Amino acid sequence: MGFGEIIREAREAAHLSQEALGKTIGVSGVTVGNWERGATRPRGANAQRLIEALDIDPLELLSSDPGIAMTTGLNSSSAERRRAFTANAKAPLYGRIAAGTPIEMLPVEDEQWVRPDVLADHPNGFYLRVTGESMNRVLPDGSLAFVDPEAEVGNGDVAALTVGGQDATVKRYYRGSSSVTLSPDSADASFKDVILDYSVPGTDEVSLIGKVVWFTAPYGGRL
Repeated sequence: MGFGEIIREAREAAHLSQEALGKTIGVSGVTVGNWERGATRPRGANAQRLIEALDIDPLELLSSDPGIAMTTGLNSSSAERRRAFTANAKAPLYGRIAAGTPIEMLPVEDEQWVRPDVLADHPNGFYLRVTGESMNRVLPDGSLAFVDPEAEVGNGDVAALTVGGQDATVKRYYRGSSSVTLSPDSADASFKDVILDYSVPGTDEVSLIGKVVWFTAPYGGRL
């Protein structure tokens, strides 16, 4: 398989258009198209960003075309190091988190792969599993939400949080002067805002777990 085919297949597997991938890397969609046709090769930093954005095995890319090493700056030893680093980029999966009705968080289930650049930006991040459809515009049912417990949560951000000290959920978070609104982001209009009014005695407290900064599907599944 040629390097252009490798790029195209990885892009399509990631459900990205040429334009969307180009925006992620910092090039035009036309440039991505040229790479996929084999008209040009990714160079230097663009090659590194491409590998990271699509989780391409650098050794596979090198073996696809003898000339690729000259343009990308990759060699076998650097590719091996990158492969090892990528393989070890994992974060704990702490349990399930509701995207609908809040449910209790479950214990640690596993470790899951995380993109190395995401882990570098959020080294203390962890995964929570999303269940339900109330956030399906941004977090599909069954996806893994990557949560940074140290990131600042602003109004409108997607946040993992507890309600009443026991339950966990993920919603868009809005803090008012005396209230908190937990807002769904769903194609299903039956999901409504939950407003916690602290002028009313006995209202459950909301505690932030962290900001959802990325998500992925569990790796290793079969279609």
